Amino acid sequence: MRKMHTILVFAQNKRGVLERLTMVIRKKMYNLEQITASDTEKDGIKRLTISFSHEESQKIPQIISQIKNVVEVIDAHLVEPENTILREVGLFKIERPNHLSEVLSLTDIFKAEVIYTSEKYLIIELVGSPAKIHDFANLLKEFKILEMGTSGGVAMEK
Repeated sequence: MRKMHTILVFAQNKRGVLERLTMVIRKKMYNLEQITASDTEKDGIKRLTISFSHEESQKIPQIISQIKNVVEVIDAHLVEPENTILREVGLFKIERPNHLSEVLSLTDIFKAEVIYTSEKYLIIELVGSPAKIHDFANLLKEFKILEMGTSGGVAMEK
């Protein structure tokens, strides 16, 4: 069974670092699910949240070691799901329903927000775990999803 793995990487903000990191993962034939890069509290340092799937968990230390060999990498380590908060943003454009109250009650339950409305469609924003966004998307299918996109995860250890 494929298991999701998330690695936190802290690296200098220099050209080509992201490409080198993805090549390390690609060479090992892991299925790269998502990479999110963001600023940190330190100038010139980026935080990368890398999520991928692979059946062989025993190879994780090897890939982390190879990531650490990229010159600009300051630190890299696997995060454990039970000790980590993982969040992403989902945007959903749905066809405007005849009864808006049905959608609004769903957004209330999930603590989502309608951020744009027109006569033809609504755009809804949801921040949460990947599972929460997946569940919300499944329930929105009855309203005809016109477009959807997610940001990719940002992980922070507790």
